[in-house]
Amino acid sequence: MAEAVKDVHEAKKSRYGIRRIRAELARRGRRHGEARVRRLARAQGLECVHPASGPKTTIPGGQCTGLVDFVGRDFVPGAPGQVLYTDITYIATEAEGWTYLVLFTDACSRRIVSWEAGTAMDTPFVLRALEKALGDLAPEPGQLIVHSDRGSQYTSNAFRDRCFEAGVIPSVGRTGSCFDNAQAESTNATIKKELVNLRTWKNLDEVRIALFEFIEADYNRDRIQQALGFLTPVEFEQLHQVEFTPAA
Repeated sequence: MAEAVKDVHEAKKSRYGIRRIRAELARRGRRHGEARVRRLARAQGLECVHPASGPKTTIPGGQCTGLVDFVGRDFVPGAPGQVLYTDITYIATEAEGWTYLVLFTDACSRRIVSWEAGTAMDTPFVLRALEKALGDLAPEPGQLIVHSDRGSQYTSNAFRDRCFEAGVIPSVGRTGSCFDNAQAESTNATIKKELVNLRTWKNLDEVRIALFEFIEADYNRDRIQQALGFLTPVEFEQLHQVEFTPAA
C-alpha cells in the first residue's frame, strides 16, 4: 500500500494532495480510507507542491462603461461550452524578464480551452488566445459568455468588439473584487504551484514547451479534479457532450 501511494505521488510529479492520491488509487482499483493514505504519505515524507504569491497582474482599464457581470460568482453552469473565464499571470525568465500567460478555461468542465504565452501583456496577446477558444468551440451567437476581471485588455474596445462580432457575450467582475473571477485565479494558482514555481526558466520558448506539456497532456487529460467527481476535464466533457456549430 505504501508503494502504491508513493507510485501515485511520483507519477503525478508531487502535484496531488491526499484526496487526489486516494481518488487515483480508487481509479486503479484500490479503495482505501483518506486517513490511511495520509498516514502512509507522511510516513514516507511525501509532500505536495504548494503555491507561492506573485505580482499583481490586473491593470484596471480606467472608467469602464457598459460592462456587466453576467456570471455573478455562479461559476458552475449546467454544461460545458456556456461560460469561459479568463485571466493573465506572470512567469519570470532569466533571458527575457517577465513573460505572460493568458488562459481561457471552461467554467463547467474546467478544461483549459485555449492559452497563449508571450512577452507583451497587451490586447492582441489576449485576442490570440480568444481566437483559439472560438476555433475550438465554434459557439452559436449568444451561446457563450467570456468572463474576466476589469484588466485593460478585456475592457478594450478591440476585445469587446471581437466578442460581439463572434456572438460572444463579454462579462466582467466588479472593480477590486478578486472573488468575481475566482475560478480563473484558481487555475492560475494551480499552474504556478504545480509547474512554474518549481524551477527557474531560461526564456519564453522553454516556458511555452513546458506549458504545452502541462496543459494539453497533464492538466486537461490526466489531472483528476475533486470538483469534477475526480474525473479529468476531458473525461468530464466526454460525459457531458455539447453539440456546437462546426467552424466554417
